[in-house]
Amino acid sequence: MAQLRREFPGDGMREVLEMFKEEAPSALVRLIVAIQQMNLEAVRRAAHALKGCCDNFGARPMAALCREIENDARAGKMPDLSTVPDQLQIEYQRLELALEDECRRDTRP
Repeated sequence: MAQLRREFPGDGMREVLEMFKEEAPSALVRLIVAIQQMNLEAVRRAAHALKGCCDNFGARPMAALCREIENDARAGKMPDLSTVPDQLQIEYQRLELALEDECRRDTRP
């Protein structure tokens, strides 16, 4: 977050949050649906896209999870349907909360 704050001072963090909210949810849904459909190629592509989105916003833990999913799919290993979608949702919520907290910090006197 500190790096994002340096790169996007002032109202920049709010813009980052808005961009994240526009891009990440659909990428997350595509990945979860691909996992549920057990479509390895779609999982790989969706994980790659979400990883890039997360990397752009400094979301290293979620990007790492997506990288692992992408690599597993490339190797022919399907993500665990019983745990991975929940992990993705949890990491997404953490990231969204962190970005919102950063935005609130910007508006404090």
